[in-house]
Amino acid sequence: MCFGVLQHNSNGVWPSTPPKDCPFKASDNFNGLEFTGRHTEYTNADTWYPSWASDGNMYSPWTDGKVNGLRSSSQGTSEGKDAHTGYAKITGDDPLKLQVVEQGVYKYDTYPYFGRYPCGSLVYNGVWYYGTYCMHPLGLPVNSDCLYYSWPIGGPFVGFM
Repeated sequence: MCFGVLQHNSNGVWPSTPPKDCPFKASDNFNGLEFTGRHTEYTNADTWYPSWASDGNMYSPWTDGKVNGLRSSSQGTSEGKDAHTGYAKITGDDPLKLQVVEQGVYKYDTYPYFGRYPCGSLVYNGVWYYGTYCMHPLGLPVNSDCLYYSWPIGGPFVGFM
């Protein structure tokens, strides 16, 4: 994909300005992006990967926060224990009036890593595939400046549940 420089203008529109040497044809349907300011917030958690299912609902992992009072943290202990990732069902058709329901958490031992995070979500033929991966090997120094932005070293994909 080619992305042009985003030049925000005063009316909230970012026009599409791909580089001249971009090898992909410009869209015939979209010529920019406009932020209207309309939004809603459903939870205080991140790392959502919703996938629609044939029952009309969405299913998603989440982590590092709270959903309807239930807490999840992908960071384990220094011994590689007690990490959690969450899961939830999302109902509704209006993106400004969705409901997050049936939330829960999976508990993991992360050894030999510090953290375990959701990384993929797909509902296919009635089966929800929920993937996780590990972050930052135990025993390596943890630089708090790096962790402010992200984990510095990625680990392996663990698999689907």
